[in-house]
Amino acid sequence: MTSESTPSHPTARVKKTSTKAASAAKNTTTKAATAAKKTTTKAASTAKATTTKATTAAKATTTKAAEAAGGRFTMPKVEMPKFEMPKFEMPKFEMPKVEMPKVEMPKFDRPKLEMPKFEMPKVDMSKAKLPDVDVAAMTTQAKDRVTVTAKSVRGNVSHTIDLIREAVGV
Repeated sequence: MTSESTPSHPTARVKKTSTKAASAAKNTTTKAATAAKKTTTKAASTAKATTTKATTAAKATTTKAAEAAGGRFTMPKVEMPKFEMPKFEMPKFEMPKVEMPKVEMPKFDRPKLEMPKFEMPKVDMSKAKLPDVDVAAMTTQAKDRVTVTAKSVRGNVSHTIDLIREAVGV
């Protein structure tokens, strides 16, 4: 005999199992994401450190090799004399105060214009017929035109190169 009891609702057991599975999946996903972030951060810092070390080593090696070969040319250092600009003050100019005369504009009323009233014509768009366009045919036609143009350009360039070679004597 089994001690298993049947729940009062037939889907109760499925719901409990599904909830457990969902929470387990969520926990696993969270752990995996955290581990991935840590790994990515560690790899980035390691790569940066390695690149910095390699750059420093390359600079040192290049400097040593240039010094050993005697390939470095140093310019003699020449000290340039220091120039100082003389200090002077700008003279102050006083501008006379000018008052503009006050002018009063005459007041006037705008003319009142009335536009004629008219009714807009009604257009029935349901009767309008748009032209039929075959996009596939247009695409094929465009490709053909491009191909013909490319062949023509290639022929012209080849002809020009031949002319240049004949003129140069190659």
